[in-house]
Amino acid sequence: MNIETLEKLPSISIGVAARLLGISVSSIRQYESAGLILIYREPNGRRLLAPADLERLSCIKERVREQGFNFEGLRRLLALIPCWELLPCSEDDRKDCPAFKDSVKPCWSIPGNVCAQKGLDCRECKVYWDAPNCTENMKDFLKKTPYHSNNNNR
Repeated sequence: MNIETLEKLPSISIGVAARLLGISVSSIRQYESAGLILIYREPNGRRLLAPADLERLSCIKERVREQGFNFEGLRRLLALIPCWELLPCSEDDRKDCPAFKDSVKPCWSIPGNVCAQKGLDCRECKVYWDAPNCTENMKDFLKKTPYHSNNNNR
């Protein structure tokens, strides 16, 4: 197993994660309810996080507490990620996908998106894991997408 796989392996309870990050369990649950993070659930409902999830939670905490973002602002920022370009999706997939049409939620938080219809798990998707972290700004991230790379001569 490589390091990247280990970083995404859910193995940390939500209580331990909260203590490590200095936030409450209810804050983590709020982040999850807001669609800002996907938390792995065992068959019995127990929530587990991966080390990479801790990085994401830390980033959310920083943006909320120190940069003045609210959940709606973060959700809309993440909704700008052009998942259809990063995967890439066909025109047929796009016209049927609620994630392509929705401008206020990231694709992983929209029930019935085309990926879910195909049985794909958003926790394993490059769009979810490659979403901008605290060190990147959204413009830099978007410049890396295939669409922008092919249309930079405007």
